[in-house]
Amino acid sequence: MYTIEDYWNHCERYGFVREYSPGKMTFRLPPEIGVGGFEIWGNSKTAMVCLTDLTLHKPWVIFEHTGEKYLEFGQFYNGEVNYYKKRSEIYPIDHGLNYLVNYPPLSGYKKIESGIRLINIGLFYREEFFDNLPYELPVDFWETAAVVLNPDLITLPQISLICEQLRNCRLTGTNLEMFVQGKALEALSLTMEYIYTNRAKPSICLTGEDRTALARVKEIIQKNIITPPGIKELSLLLGLNQRKLMAGFKQLNGITIYTYLKHLRMEKAAELLKENDLAVSEIARLVGYHGDGHFQQAFKDIYGVTPSKIRKELQVY
Repeated sequence: MYTIEDYWNHCERYGFVREYSPGKMTFRLPPEIGVGGFEIWGNSKTAMVCLTDLTLHKPWVIFEHTGEKYLEFGQFYNGEVNYYKKRSEIYPIDHGLNYLVNYPPLSGYKKIESGIRLINIGLFYREEFFDNLPYELPVDFWETAAVVLNPDLITLPQISLICEQLRNCRLTGTNLEMFVQGKALEALSLTMEYIYTNRAKPSICLTGEDRTALARVKEIIQKNIITPPGIKELSLLLGLNQRKLMAGFKQLNGITIYTYLKHLRMEKAAELLKENDLAVSEIARLVGYHGDGHFQQAFKDIYGVTPSKIRKELQVY
């Protein structure tokens, strides 16, 4: 699984120079690549701040495919950054407060333009942060957060103020780590209030037992991505009628069961493309496709490029 640490390692391979100081990790650009860099404050395993202030001499295209579940938000002050899966469908990241819930895992390209100063600050929450909270998250937290927060700009003055407070922070060492932890908890409480105030009214009524059963759908599919059970079989196995199974899964996850299966298969395929030299037809078979025609199309639906193209991109990492 591609992780945040893998992303940082790639930044070093690109040319960034990593440095450490108490409570802080800094990535500086060498003069031949650009000016400035970015800093990571706090605990990089749980909740951290990322402060970016850099100018590149030439555009930088990054393939992002982080398999871990996380939540991040950032106040984008200046610069030009575009995100896309397909070059024909470019999504510019607007200046302002942007949230990203990486659930299910998102994949795509991020292009940072050259000659324009990029300034951004944000908070990044990893799964371990949520695991260590003194209370349990609502069972539908990740599903609801993804639906409410992705992908539009959000107006939350209190969160924007926290970004300014972080940007102006001059603490170091343990004091900086404590400050980041406190602001992370404050921002999470405000974010959760926003999520559950703005969530859409459910289109189907789900009991606690229904939610527990629907949560098992993912487990079952993850263990059987090559030969997954059909809707009728899942319905009998979980004790849900087919309508509640399909509508309930989409209500909780924002995607259909079939789309979820396709995402899982393509993520596994991307890993295989990166890790070995198996033929595309063999990789298709290993993720549940008979013949690589449908596999090629499914892969392009998710990543916007062919398996051969993405293999070249991934091998750079």
